Amino acid sequence: ERAAAGSDRAGVEEVKDVMKAEAEAFRRALSLALLHSNTSKTLSRELYIVDFGSGDGRFCAEFVRAAEALSTNLFVVAYEVSAGALRALRRRCLHNLGYTASSDGLSLATEKVTLILCEGDPLETPAIVCDRLSQCLPESKKFDMVLSGWGSTSAIPDLPGQTQRQLAFDTAFARLAPVLLQIVS
Repeated sequence: ERAAAGSDRAGVEEVKDVMKAEAEAFRRALSLALLHSNTSKTLSRELYIVDFGSGDGRFCAEFVRAAEALSTNLFVVAYEVSAGALRALRRRCLHNLGYTASSDGLSLATEKVTLILCEGDPLETPAIVCDRLSQCLPESKKFDMVLSGWGSTSAIPDLPGQTQRQLAFDTAFARLAPVLLQIVS
């Protein structure tokens, strides 16, 4: 109802970029994900990432900087339950960060980063969320890393018959990708 009335807000509108410690942790996690993805005989310079609780796109500039610094391409699925936050992310990427929109409007991209926007439902189970995230991947690809802010994970409520949902999401993320980075700002 709030989204339809235009009053859906992300609540973190004043935070425009990652902090230095977050950027360093993110790049270390990306390096670990690259090492893990390159255990086969073919050297990959492409990583598939979930940005769980992407909010209004605070990490979007860091995706570009990190991809450039590590000479890799990033395919990021930005999952968010707030329609207002996803609109703010889209605006930030298009107006301030040099992303362009695809012809179908479902993805944004720079030279080294492809960003797929995925609006979620706060009542979905971890299994349903992970299934929806995996459907965003190109065929035969798997996620290399899940990035989640502690605020996003800690805000997951328990529901009747579904206790310890936060733990259930973290467990599902551990199955979804070999690297999980939880940012506590």
